[in-house]
Amino acid sequence: MLRLVKEASQHISALARGLKRDVRAVSRDVSVLEKAGLLRTSYVPNPGHGRLKIVEPVAQEYMLVANL
Repeated sequence: MLRLVKEASQHISALARGLKRDVRAVSRDVSVLEKAGLLRTSYVPNPGHGRLKIVEPVAQEYMLVANL
């Protein structure tokens, strides 16, 4: 998910299509990653259909480190 968002900011349903996952599951994952400070969301108008939630990265690069 982070890789797709890093390439281009996307709305939740486009992100779900790209990941081949359910929109609700992607929305929950985005919320978790946003709370962790890895993603940022905003809303833009979707004429005639309410609003779209746009997902964008907080950083240009992420590094995952695991200590076992």
